[in-house]
Amino acid sequence: MKNLIRIHFRYFIDKFSIILISSLFIISIIFFLILGLTLPKMNFVDSYSSLSLSIIKFISVLFSINIFTFSGLPKNDSYANIWVTSKIERSKYIITKLSVYSLIVISFITVMFLSFIIMGIISNEYFNFSDYKSVLIVSITAIYYGVIANILVKILPNYLISFVTIILFLFGDFLANLISTESVLLDLYSVVFPIISNVNNELYLKSGLTIIIVFPVVVMSMYHLYMIKDL
Repeated sequence: MKNLIRIHFRYFIDKFSIILISSLFIISIIFFLILGLTLPKMNFVDSYSSLSLSIIKFISVLFSINIFTFSGLPKNDSYANIWVTSKIERSKYIITKLSVYSLIVISFITVMFLSFIIMGIISNEYFNFSDYKSVLIVSITAIYYGVIANILVKILPNYLISFVTIILFLFGDFLANLISTESVLLDLYSVVFPIISNVNNELYLKSGLTIIIVFPVVVMSMYHLYMIKDL
């Protein structure tokens, strides 16, 4: 297990992942900085928090979709052939890979939130953010969409398939902003494709069923796909 975990980390650290992490992190810092310098002092906390949480939500999901898609492409998953020679080893490979990439996503999101909080404190002495469950909510959502992207790229091995998952996420966000009242369409969509709602600068999942029922089903689908397909 430990060897597999080290191998997953080793194969994750390449030119693509370094450029992706650096680019998204720099964009986020610049965004936080611009907000800190340009937003008026009156209602600064609410405006800064609302806009920053939106960018964190989007960039986190984008990051997760990209790394899960990239890792699922045949050329980036080929090292499995060296290490996987039985069903048991294949099972360990899948579990450790999902665990490693989930940990990477959570770490990235944690750093994003820390940057948001630090820049907020520097920009305004009255800034305060204590909704730490938001880190968990964004992490769960990002990993969920990442796993969906990985499933899709296993079925259709093309990096462009990542855009399908990005559109699914953005469409949910669009629906939530378009339909302010309760809607059957919005409720059904949010069960399958998680939607993060911002209520008074606190983040919530639109449907808790996503975590309880659908998330495990999606993870098991990914597991089953890896077990039956050639790595």
